[in-house]
Amino acid sequence: MTVITLAWPVVLQSTAGSILSLIIIIFIGRLGTAAITAVSLSEAIVSLPTVIVSGLSVGVTAIVARHAGARKPGQASTIAGQAMLLAFVLGTFFAIVLWLSADLLLWVYRA
Repeated sequence: MTVITLAWPVVLQSTAGSILSLIIIIFIGRLGTAAITAVSLSEAIVSLPTVIVSGLSVGVTAIVARHAGARKPGQASTIAGQAMLLAFVLGTFFAIVLWLSADLLLWVYRA
């Protein structure tokens, strides 16, 4: 396998993310500068949980692939299930923390 074969899904995902951000800014831009500012601030706040969950995804993929390659589908399935539970718990945690700290975050960003 070449590096390009392994990397193309990541490149495709990054490109799609950039295109999506551009489309969002185009549509939001029609609403004015206040709307663009609000979306930009929300993206900055949401990026930390996104990075953490993405890191979890990369780690889980490697561990599940290792067990699947070792012909241990039971362990791979168990780890995948635990990862989904952890993602749910982390998502719930971040949702609650961000909801409760919304006023503080708005103050920090001077919005």
